[in-house]
Amino acid sequence: MNKLIWIVLALLAGAFLPIQAALNSKLGKAINSPAYASMVSFVVGVISIAVYILLSNQNASFSGAKTAPGYVWLAGALGAFYVTVIILSFPRLGPALTFGLVIAGQMSISVLMDHFNIFVTEQHPLNLYRKIKRNQKRKLTKQLLAAGSLVFGVPPVICPSLTSLPRRTCCCTIHFMSRERDTMISSHSCPTSVLHSPI
Repeated sequence: MNKLIWIVLALLAGAFLPIQAALNSKLGKAINSPAYASMVSFVVGVISIAVYILLSNQNASFSGAKTAPGYVWLAGALGAFYVTVIILSFPRLGPALTFGLVIAGQMSISVLMDHFNIFVTEQHPLNLYRKIKRNQKRKLTKQLLAAGSLVFGVPPVICPSLTSLPRRTCCCTIHFMSRERDTMISSHSCPTSVLHSPI
């Protein structure tokens, strides 16, 4: 039950991020400065956490800060970078694309941190996908493509050889049809009949 509570809280924290970005973006427009909007956001955050600390009687050992590695202080700078970039990109890219890219970046770095045991208490090597049976890999690939198309708002088109031919013999990779321009975006060339084969 305790774990379920933390799962719900983590889900809520993620759900609040787009709302926070929208509010910060509006504040940036109102004061005509994304950087000042980011600073105001952090000031309000400091006040909020200070109130929480006072109400919950939290204790801290500040002497331990002397033994902490110097790079831990970069966390605040990374937070400022994140908030400022989100304020700038949110009105230009929209919530879906902005946070789709945020999630992609988070998952990529998180997997690497788990695999190479960076800043984690327990290592989790990346081997899950290797254990999945071949037919399950094909199904998972289609599901990931469908999820990606929903996030980024473009219908996925996939080479049939990705699911019908042995590994490393696929003649092309994943393709996405651009809605703004009726053209195919591709990293490899494929026959026309292959390009327009839907999932």
